[in-house]
Amino acid sequence: MATTETPTEKLERRKAESARDASPKKPQDHKTKKASPDTEGFVPVEYEGATIRVQADLDPATDFELLDAIGKLEEGAASGLGNLVRMVTAPGDFPVLMNACRNARGKVDPETLAGFIPVALEAGGLGNS
Repeated sequence: MATTETPTEKLERRKAESARDASPKKPQDHKTKKASPDTEGFVPVEYEGATIRVQADLDPATDFELLDAIGKLEEGAASGLGNLVRMVTAPGDFPVLMNACRNARGKVDPETLAGFIPVALEAGGLGNS
């Protein structure tokens, strides 16, 4: 035998459903969608006020040079930073990134440039996404 709701129970159930529908979206509902790669296989990212295109399909499992460059950087070899940046950015965007990372003295700040790497890797399919 089916249980029937009293009018009071029905009203309370509807209020609860209405409150759930009106509640704010959960954070995962607000994630921005990743940009689709352009015809050359790059996706745009914003960094230090500049739009830089990075490779959309970064995969160290199939690219030894990328794996090696990331490994050297993780070992503390800062001299490999420029090479890694060149590998992940679109050919014409390297100078744009360099200009975006310049400090007040007009020099490219290595820490600012290094901050680009996680942004680029995530946009390229690696990282926490």
